[in-house]
Amino acid sequence: MSLFLCFSKVFRRFMRIFAAKYYASREMKDIFRSVGAVCLCILCLIACRGNGLDEPEPQPEIGQGAEYQITVVFAPGQLGDKGYADNVMLGISLLERSASNPVDSTSIAEKDSCDVQFISTFDIGDTRKVMKAWAEKPANPFYEGDYRRRLLVLTEYFMMEWLEDIKDILRPDDEVLLLKVNDEDVRQAAATYGLEGRLHGLNISAARAARNFYRYMTWTIDVINEYGYTYTNQVLPYYRLYDTDAVTYRDSVYEVLTEELEAGKEIQFNSILRKSDTNTYSVLLGSSVIQTAYQFAQQMYQDFIDYGYYFAITDLGSGIAGWNYYVFGLGQSNMMFNMLMFDTEEIATLNDCYIFRRWDKALYEWGQEWMSRQTGDMPEMKLYSNGDMCEDNIPNIDDFFL
Repeated sequence: MSLFLCFSKVFRRFMRIFAAKYYASREMKDIFRSVGAVCLCILCLIACRGNGLDEPEPQPEIGQGAEYQITVVFAPGQLGDKGYADNVMLGISLLERSASNPVDSTSIAEKDSCDVQFISTFDIGDTRKVMKAWAEKPANPFYEGDYRRRLLVLTEYFMMEWLEDIKDILRPDDEVLLLKVNDEDVRQAAATYGLEGRLHGLNISAARAARNFYRYMTWTIDVINEYGYTYTNQVLPYYRLYDTDAVTYRDSVYEVLTEELEAGKEIQFNSILRKSDTNTYSVLLGSSVIQTAYQFAQQMYQDFIDYGYYFAITDLGSGIAGWNYYVFGLGQSNMMFNMLMFDTEEIATLNDCYIFRRWDKALYEWGQEWMSRQTGDMPEMKLYSNGDMCEDNIPNIDDFFL
């Protein structure tokens, strides 16, 4: 703009001198005004063009930018559950933040950095398309060149079969991390999709919490029935997001409960989504999950009244919001029945128990180790057990007899 101001001052001085001599008639005034406006426009264009030539926009330089990229795939409507999905996003975001702003000199983040992106679309079809587009484009959008290494994180068990879409596109340095799986799942998937050494698993066992909850449940019912109540633990209602035909749960809860169950007792499974839903899941279907969870809460309360089912387990993902809507909305925050709620700290009643698996910490640690190693060096499977990476408020009945 300095060039424009210089020309503008000279032009205005010239026009005052010229007008003093020739600026008389109305016709001449109109001519001067028109010529002046045109000249000012020309000067503006010259000044702007001159600035653009003098100060060219910086171009990206080769070698700048992150070497690593982590891409996380969520099911539609999964984010915002205030539990598992949000916790996964938090852990990956913390990993990116530490890579950009290292805290100590020993961190791998001091010399290496990573970019993060999340895939969460309207429906499953769009999610698979975006995931394939990611596999086909390894270029770093922030500088000239490709990412040196990339990691794809799949957050649900049923996403494993989507690897068929990209198995022939992935580069030799691209790796995949499956969450909520076991070692056999990883081995089979790696062999099926030709990803030996580059496909890994990460899981957090809830076995210890499930065993403590069941023992607390049976002990509590035995105690209160001594006072003339008619509560039963013959049936343990278990409310889940996915049907067992659609998703194989790898949290060890069912195995532990089966071990703990006494003769004549059973687990009553109730699931929101069927096998076909995992191929058609969308944001609209996600909203119906909340509605169905609300109905589950109604059913649980009615079973409590009709049959004396005093305890239940809920693992509903984003549907936990619907459960809490019912409890709070009807003023049932002091309901007598107790629930073990998975992957949430927002318990709805005074009697609720929760188990909160710290996926944020687990992913942060795993990601730091991944960046410090070479492709293929990460262990095939990482399982946190014995209560590691878990927080819960389940009473320990052993403490009652100390």
